[in-house]
Amino acid sequence: MLVVSIADSFNELGDMSELITLTCPSCGGKIKVTSNATRFVCEYCGTESVVPGTLIAAASADQKRPEIAQPANVIVDQEMGMLKLERRWFSFKYIPVAFFCVAWDAFLFFWYGIAFSTGAPWIMIVFPVAHVAVGVGLTYSTLAGFINTTVLEINYQELTIKHGPLPWLGNVKIPIHDLKQLYTKPRVTSGENGSSTTYELYANTWNGRSMKLLSGLDSADVGLFIEQQVEGWLGIDDQPVPGELLR
Repeated sequence: MLVVSIADSFNELGDMSELITLTCPSCGGKIKVTSNATRFVCEYCGTESVVPGTLIAAASADQKRPEIAQPANVIVDQEMGMLKLERRWFSFKYIPVAFFCVAWDAFLFFWYGIAFSTGAPWIMIVFPVAHVAVGVGLTYSTLAGFINTTVLEINYQELTIKHGPLPWLGNVKIPIHDLKQLYTKPRVTSGENGSSTTYELYANTWNGRSMKLLSGLDSADVGLFIEQQVEGWLGIDDQPVPGELLR
């Protein structure tokens, strides 16, 4: 059994029959339980948790999430009738990848230089095609990591997200009246060298859709900061979303 973590600050309850909001320690989903509950099963991930009675009597569901400090790679610009957030992609992780790209691409140039200059058989030319594709994709994404930025702009009509100067998938345009809630969630990717975690920013719309706004964020604070800035500028009350990242 896992002991549940308390989602909110400790305030005295007047009526012990009231519902209390707790956070699932496994997925972060918010769960409402009665004050006399001793355990619960999370409806989102199925984790069963024990609720200590001394904590349940003190929990409150009215505490707002703390403000997230502005990340160093995010620039905020507020003008009359517009909010602009600019995120630089660069991080130090791109430096070793850049050296790898140089070595990979240099080998391919050397290989094809020999193949074409010596009249090598066709198999020597066709065989590395998959390696060429990998080299092109990795080199392009690394260059984008060095020079690209993401610009999120909001006015009283729409929210737009654009990536550049190198073209990149994921540009977004949403009418403001469609936005219901923003939330950040982690994405865990498993590979041969273990797992890694990045973060994604989503928007829920009033027609029930969930739209991905940003992905591949190295820091949770970037997603949470942008989420708070947008919701604050639009006057959206922060509401819990199943599976969202909480602070």
